[in-house]
Amino acid sequence: MVDNREPERDFADADWFDRFTVEPVSPEEIERRLPESALTTLDIPSHLDRKLATEVETGTALYRLVQLFGTPNVPGVEAGADQRDREKTTWQYLFAVAYDPSEDDRAERREEDVPTEFLLSMYDHKTDLSVGLSAWVDVDRDGRSAPRVGGVHEPVSSATEWPNAVPDADFLVGVVQLALNVTEEPVLATYKQLWV
Repeated sequence: MVDNREPERDFADADWFDRFTVEPVSPEEIERRLPESALTTLDIPSHLDRKLATEVETGTALYRLVQLFGTPNVPGVEAGADQRDREKTTWQYLFAVAYDPSEDDRAERREEDVPTEFLLSMYDHKTDLSVGLSAWVDVDRDGRSAPRVGGVHEPVSSATEWPNAVPDADFLVGVVQLALNVTEEPVLATYKQLWV
């Protein structure tokens, strides 16, 4: 069901975005975690049953992410690298996000509705740019929770498949907008003394 309510938060308010710190997770940290854990991602647009309203195409988004952070940091889903069988996702960035909630957020919302630290992924999903919450899931010794090749699951759309509490819809919409701001704003750069 599509939720057509207007978000409670005004995402045009830059002060809200200033409360976030977004840093790419180092590829070494991801490699260290993969032997015991699988990286799973909750696709936010699918979970909210909304289309991601992005102004850039997947190629442009990937180009801007490469400009800012280098090549994708999740092994096994690196554009241009040897890849597992392609399904829905061919590249993925993983970010550690810290959020410093305002006093209003702390007073009005439950703690699980407004997480202060979480993992965020940006990736291509069915050829479109998408955004999701990510988490490490321990791999059972008997292999029941064994990850797909490379230790990365395809993004899931249902909260029942997600191992953690899911923040409220308003917070998720804001997180998506935060991620889109990274890809939709051009990065000024020069190449051979020309603006690109």
